[in-house]
Amino acid sequence: MQISRHSFTLLAGAAASALILSACGGGSSTPAPQAQAALTVAAASTTLDPSGTTVLSSSGGNGTGLTTYNATGACTVSGTTLTASSTSSGACTVTATKAADATYSAITSSALTVTVRAPQAALTVAAASTSLSAGGTTNLSTTGGNGAGLVTYQSTGGCTISAAVLTAPATDATCSITATKAADGSSFAQATSTNTLTVTVTVPSTTFLTFDETTPPTLTAFSGANTMAATIETDPAGGTNKVAKLVKSAGSDTWAGATLSKCAYPTNALPVIPLSATNKKMSMKVYSSVANKVIRLKLEDASDGTHTVETEATVTAAGAWQTLTFDFGTAATGTAAWNAAYTYNKASAFPDFGNTTAVTMYIDDLKFVGVASVAQTCMTPPPAPTAAATVPTVAASKVIAVYSNTYTPVATGPFPTSWSNPTSGDNLVIGVNTARKLGSLVFAGLEPSAPIDASTYTKFNISVWTSTGTSFKVKLVDFGANGTYQGGDDVEHELTFTAPTQNAWTYYSINLSDFTGLTTKSNIAQIIMVGSGGDYYIDDIFFSKP
Repeated sequence: MQISRHSFTLLAGAAASALILSACGGGSSTPAPQAQAALTVAAASTTLDPSGTTVLSSSGGNGTGLTTYNATGACTVSGTTLTASSTSSGACTVTATKAADATYSAITSSALTVTVRAPQAALTVAAASTSLSAGGTTNLSTTGGNGAGLVTYQSTGGCTISAAVLTAPATDATCSITATKAADGSSFAQATSTNTLTVTVTVPSTTFLTFDETTPPTLTAFSGANTMAATIETDPAGGTNKVAKLVKSAGSDTWAGATLSKCAYPTNALPVIPLSATNKKMSMKVYSSVANKVIRLKLEDASDGTHTVETEATVTAAGAWQTLTFDFGTAATGTAAWNAAYTYNKASAFPDFGNTTAVTMYIDDLKFVGVASVAQTCMTPPPAPTAAATVPTVAASKVIAVYSNTYTPVATGPFPTSWSNPTSGDNLVIGVNTARKLGSLVFAGLEPSAPIDASTYTKFNISVWTSTGTSFKVKLVDFGANGTYQGGDDVEHELTFTAPTQNAWTYYSINLSDFTGLTTKSNIAQIIMVGSGGDYYIDDIFFSKP
């Protein structure tokens, strides 16, 4: 075959082109990858406590390559989170790497140093005293820890802290105390105390009644219809301790209650409860059959029933013990305020005061709040007569006796009556004579079983002995022809005798005509004696005629 010169020239040119392309790597062209801008790694915090964490980030670099982080030393990395070792301290080195992409080659940052603080030695919190009275203070301290970090204290439960001084609240409380020692630069981590300190706060108090006394307290129930009962029973919530049980029947008086006492003198008394300008509170545990019921507590002078103070608290739960506070600085509506000049040595409780519905309440641990170790001393009884009253000489045929050893008395009910104050009396036997003691006499009634016809008699006679009484009154009540109390024809009159002779018998022989309001005398049904609060002894009560 023949080739023309022209064809040879074309072939030669193609071969040359093929040789050139072969020398340049083929038939296509790819540019070389570019270097990224400088990459910098950063951390939100460069100082960590053991097990502490921080967030890593980076700046700079180029392209879409993924950024990853690497750490050596006392740290580990997960994603962008750097975690300090829990057991090692010192430096950890962190770098960031941004991967290559189609345009840029990979790049690694310069190293960042993150310091892991050393853990402090165990920190322990302590107090100079862990038992405080309300409002008391104690100094706090710590042992252990490391470095120069500031120590601070934290409290729950009502206590407050200023610097290292803890102050107790004004109420019973249990406070929990911890301490924190701040980090010391990059050397030591913050430390929290390994213990929690308990500080117990109690309001000083003196217990007057627990109902577990060797000699049980006396409970004296009162109500106009005898619908109130008071007994000492076992704790209804379980256990063997004793408590007072107050049972108010349906239809009972709104003021039904019970007097709580442990002193023989005065009658129905307690040791003196020292209310003062700064301490006017008592507390009492109450367990009620019904929730949201008011219980009233009344204090008074056992020798003078006109000296009183009353206040109330509310039981908010049924079937559970609650400790209620009775603040006599806030007297119950319509009652007398606390009086610094009065003696308070008698206590009475009124369950569900103001209502007539049935309720059962248990009470326990009557305490005076504010002072510890108040003396529990009962008052010494005043002198009693050692000699009998002078024997009256009126002939028995001219006498109607109501109470007497000298004469045969008519039948009577209890002396004193259940509506009296006091509600009971005692006999004082002197030789062959018996006088009737009316302790802490406010008023006492004596009712003959049948009305007395004294219309033909001229004198009312009575013998009285007192060591402290400052007055004595006597009232005669005639029920009228129908013989019924408040039957519409009742008449009465009261006479007052001031400054009776003290520590000696006084024989009163009173003209019936002096009872000017006693316009009829044929149905005398009540004789009422009124004292000034001290003990009175009574003998020889009789009507006489010439």
